[in-house]
Amino acid sequence: MCTLTSEQLVQNVNTLKYPPTFFSHGWIYGVWYCGTSFQKAVYYGQYPVTFTKRVAAMFPGEQMLHLCAGRARIGSAVNVDLHPLPETDLQADVEFLPIRSRSIGVVVIDPPYSEEDATRYKCPRLIRAGGVLEECRRVLVPGGWIAWLDEKYPSYRRKDMRLRGLIGIVTGFERRARLLSLFQTNVD
Repeated sequence: MCTLTSEQLVQNVNTLKYPPTFFSHGWIYGVWYCGTSFQKAVYYGQYPVTFTKRVAAMFPGEQMLHLCAGRARIGSAVNVDLHPLPETDLQADVEFLPIRSRSIGVVVIDPPYSEEDATRYKCPRLIRAGGVLEECRRVLVPGGWIAWLDEKYPSYRRKDMRLRGLIGIVTGFERRARLLSLFQTNVD
Protein backbone atom coordinates (compact mmCIF):
# COMPACT_ATOMS: atom_id res chain seq x y z
CA MET A 1 0.00 0.00 0.00
CA CYS A 2 1.21 3.52 -0.83
CA THR A 3 0.97 5.71 2.24
CA LEU A 4 1.95 9.04 0.69
CA THR A 5 -0.71 11.69 1.25
CA SER A 6 -1.45 14.71 -0.92
CA GLU A 7 0.08 16.94 1.73
CA GLN A 8 3.28 14.85 1.78
CA LEU A 9 3.61 15.07 -2.02
CA VAL A 10 3.51 18.86 -1.76
CA GLN A 11 6.00 18.91 1.11
CA ASN A 12 8.34 16.66 -0.91
CA VAL A 13 8.28 18.76 -4.08
CA ASN A 14 8.63 21.97 -2.08
CA THR A 15 12.06 20.85 -0.85
CA LEU A 16 13.32 21.82 -4.31
CA LYS A 17 14.40 25.39 -5.11
CA TYR A 18 11.36 26.24 -7.24
CA PRO A 19 8.30 28.36 -6.43
CA PRO A 20 5.95 26.40 -4.18
CA THR A 21 3.23 23.95 -5.02
CA PHE A 22 0.23 24.32 -2.72
CA PHE A 23 -1.95 22.05 -0.64
CA SER A 24 -5.22 23.41 0.66
CA HIS A 25 -8.60 21.88 1.47
CA GLY A 26 -7.33 18.43 0.47
CA TRP A 27 -6.23 19.68 -2.95
CA ILE A 28 -2.83 19.97 -4.72
CA TYR A 29 -2.48 22.90 -7.08
CA GLY A 30 0.01 25.27 -8.60
CA VAL A 31 1.84 26.28 -11.72
CA TRP A 32 5.23 24.83 -12.56
CA TYR A 33 7.35 26.95 -14.86
CA CYS A 34 9.50 24.10 -16.16
CA GLY A 35 11.61 25.62 -18.86
CA THR A 36 12.85 28.72 -20.51
CA SER A 37 11.94 30.06 -23.88
CA PHE A 38 15.58 30.29 -24.96
CA GLN A 39 16.29 26.59 -24.36
CA LYS A 40 15.64 24.72 -27.61
CA ALA A 41 14.02 21.30 -27.37
CA VAL A 42 16.32 18.44 -28.38
CA TYR A 43 13.41 16.39 -29.74
CA TYR A 44 9.73 16.96 -30.40
CA GLY A 45 7.56 16.56 -27.30
CA GLN A 46 10.36 16.30 -24.76
CA TYR A 47 9.54 16.89 -21.12
CA PRO A 48 9.86 20.42 -19.85
CA VAL A 49 13.32 20.95 -18.33
CA THR A 50 12.57 20.53 -14.60
CA PHE A 51 9.43 18.41 -14.84
CA THR A 52 11.02 15.02 -14.11
CA LYS A 53 12.98 16.43 -11.14
CA ARG A 54 9.76 17.65 -9.57
CA VAL A 55 7.79 14.47 -10.20
CA ALA A 56 10.60 12.29 -8.84
CA ALA A 57 10.85 14.53 -5.75
CA MET A 58 7.12 14.11 -5.06
CA PHE A 59 7.38 10.31 -4.82
CA PRO A 60 10.70 9.44 -3.14
CA GLY A 61 11.29 5.74 -2.59
CA GLU A 62 8.18 4.64 -4.49
CA GLN A 63 8.38 2.06 -7.29
CA MET A 64 7.61 4.22 -10.34
CA LEU A 65 6.37 3.17 -13.78
CA HIS A 66 6.82 5.69 -16.61
CA LEU A 67 4.42 4.99 -19.49
CA CYS A 68 4.69 6.36 -23.04
CA ALA A 69 8.29 7.16 -22.14
CA GLY A 70 9.54 7.64 -25.68
CA ARG A 71 12.92 9.41 -25.63
CA ALA A 72 12.41 10.73 -22.07
CA ARG A 73 14.00 8.64 -19.37
CA ILE A 74 13.15 9.01 -15.70
CA GLY A 75 16.12 7.54 -13.86
CA SER A 76 14.19 6.24 -10.87
CA ALA A 77 11.43 4.61 -12.95
CA VAL A 78 10.80 1.60 -15.16
CA ASN A 79 10.46 3.37 -18.52
CA VAL A 80 7.87 1.75 -20.83
CA ASP A 81 7.16 2.46 -24.48
CA LEU A 82 5.59 0.72 -27.46
CA HIS A 83 8.86 1.13 -29.41
CA PRO A 84 12.25 -0.40 -28.58
CA LEU A 85 14.18 2.78 -27.79
CA PRO A 86 17.50 3.11 -25.94
CA GLU A 87 15.78 5.11 -23.17
CA THR A 88 13.15 2.45 -22.42
CA ASP A 89 13.46 -0.48 -20.05
CA LEU A 90 10.37 -2.36 -21.21
CA GLN A 91 8.61 -2.52 -24.57
CA ALA A 92 4.86 -2.90 -24.02
CA ASP A 93 1.40 -1.65 -24.90
CA VAL A 94 0.20 0.57 -22.03
CA GLU A 95 -3.28 -1.00 -22.16
CA PHE A 96 -1.80 -4.48 -21.56
CA LEU A 97 1.17 -4.15 -19.22
CA PRO A 98 3.24 -7.25 -18.42
CA ILE A 99 3.42 -6.10 -14.81
CA ARG A 100 2.12 -7.88 -11.73
CA SER A 101 -1.09 -6.48 -10.24
CA ARG A 102 -0.70 -4.26 -7.17
CA SER A 103 3.07 -3.98 -7.48
CA ILE A 104 3.67 -0.30 -8.38
CA GLY A 105 3.38 2.81 -6.19
CA VAL A 106 3.29 5.51 -8.89
CA VAL A 107 2.49 5.63 -12.61
CA VAL A 108 3.64 8.65 -14.64
CA ILE A 109 2.21 8.94 -18.15
CA ASP A 110 2.65 11.47 -20.95
CA PRO A 111 0.64 10.11 -23.90
CA PRO A 112 0.57 11.67 -27.37
CA TYR A 113 -1.92 14.56 -27.09
CA SER A 114 -3.17 14.59 -30.68
CA GLU A 115 -3.09 12.71 -33.98
CA GLU A 116 -0.29 15.06 -35.09
CA ASP A 117 1.77 14.16 -32.01
CA ALA A 118 1.16 10.44 -32.55
CA THR A 119 2.25 10.77 -36.19
CA ARG A 120 5.46 12.52 -35.16
CA TYR A 121 6.16 9.81 -32.54
CA LYS A 122 5.27 7.08 -35.07
CA CYS A 123 2.85 5.46 -32.67
CA PRO A 124 -0.91 5.14 -32.32
CA ARG A 125 -2.74 7.75 -30.31
CA LEU A 126 -4.24 6.51 -27.05
CA ILE A 127 -7.85 6.10 -28.03
CA ARG A 128 -9.03 4.52 -24.80
CA ALA A 129 -7.78 6.70 -21.96
CA GLY A 130 -10.26 4.84 -19.74
CA GLY A 131 -8.61 1.53 -20.63
CA VAL A 132 -5.18 2.94 -19.84
CA LEU A 133 -6.42 4.28 -16.49
CA GLU A 134 -7.93 0.88 -15.69
CA GLU A 135 -4.61 -0.83 -16.47
CA CYS A 136 -2.78 1.74 -14.33
CA ARG A 137 -5.17 1.06 -11.49
CA ARG A 138 -4.59 -2.69 -11.85
CA VAL A 139 -0.80 -2.41 -11.43
CA LEU A 140 -0.99 0.15 -8.60
CA VAL A 141 -0.98 -0.76 -4.95
CA PRO A 142 -4.01 0.50 -2.98
CA GLY A 143 -3.54 4.22 -2.45
CA GLY A 144 -1.14 4.40 -5.42
CA TRP A 145 -0.78 7.50 -7.57
CA ILE A 146 -1.20 8.34 -11.26
CA ALA A 147 0.50 11.48 -12.58
CA TRP A 148 -1.05 12.10 -16.04
CA LEU A 149 0.52 14.86 -18.15
CA ASP A 150 -1.70 16.04 -21.01
CA GLU A 151 -3.51 19.05 -22.42
CA LYS A 152 -6.60 18.07 -20.43
CA TYR A 153 -7.33 15.71 -17.60
CA PRO A 154 -8.87 12.38 -18.57
CA SER A 155 -12.32 11.21 -17.63
CA TYR A 156 -12.08 8.69 -14.80
CA ARG A 157 -14.26 6.43 -12.66
CA ARG A 158 -14.77 8.14 -9.32
CA LYS A 159 -15.52 4.84 -7.60
CA ASP A 160 -11.96 3.69 -8.44
CA MET A 161 -9.85 6.78 -7.83
CA ARG A 162 -9.88 10.39 -6.72
CA LEU A 163 -8.59 13.44 -8.52
CA ARG A 164 -6.28 14.97 -5.88
CA GLY A 165 -4.89 17.90 -7.79
CA LEU A 166 -4.12 19.77 -11.00
CA ILE A 167 -0.84 21.54 -11.74
CA GLY A 168 -0.35 23.76 -14.77
CA ILE A 169 2.91 23.14 -16.63
CA VAL A 170 4.25 26.18 -18.49
CA THR A 171 7.48 26.13 -20.49
CA GLY A 172 7.69 29.52 -22.16
CA PHE A 173 6.04 31.86 -24.58
CA GLU A 174 4.50 30.41 -27.74
CA ARG A 175 4.72 26.89 -26.33
CA ARG A 176 1.76 24.81 -25.37
CA ALA A 177 0.85 24.64 -21.71
CA ARG A 178 0.07 21.25 -20.21
CA LEU A 179 -1.78 19.93 -17.20
CA LEU A 180 -0.51 17.44 -14.64
CA SER A 181 -3.47 15.55 -13.17
CA LEU A 182 -2.80 13.74 -9.92
CA PHE A 183 -5.06 10.77 -9.15
CA GLN A 184 -4.95 8.48 -6.15
CA THR A 185 -6.48 5.02 -6.28
CA ASN A 186 -8.94 4.11 -3.59
CA VAL A 187 -7.81 1.95 -0.71
CA ASP A 188 -9.83 -1.28 -0.76
